[in-house]
Amino acid sequence: MSDELAALIGAEIADRAAEWDLAGAIPPDVLRGLGSKGALCAEVPAEYGGHGLTGRANGELTAHAGALCSSLRSVMTSQGMAAWTIQRFGTRRQRSAELPRLTSGSLAAVAFSEPQAGSDLSAITTRSRTTATRWS
Repeated sequence: MSDELAALIGAEIADRAAEWDLAGAIPPDVLRGLGSKGALCAEVPAEYGGHGLTGRANGELTAHAGALCSSLRSVMTSQGMAAWTIQRFGTRRQRSAELPRLTSGSLAAVAFSEPQAGSDLSAITTRSRTTATRWS
């Protein structure tokens, strides 16, 4: 875990997590501020503005954030999933365009759900197909 990022997260959260829970949201400026410092997806390599943390170090950082504010941990997980997907499956051009956005304050989201499955990914039955011109 990065001590610098852990301290940054601690300072941003301070004693405000309960207030955010009652409001039902973390203030967007807090999320964008942490995002602009690469704290929301710290595994992204430095060449894209991230910190290049190992999976273990990033897991420890996420656990630290979760101990302070579970909602922030959830945001970090989503942001990290988006970044990981781009790193793993994106083209060089997509990585160059999108990863710096995720480490400069832009926020991403991931969503998985369908009737009868909820968020159980193994129960999702929707399939995608590609044709010569589009996905359906």
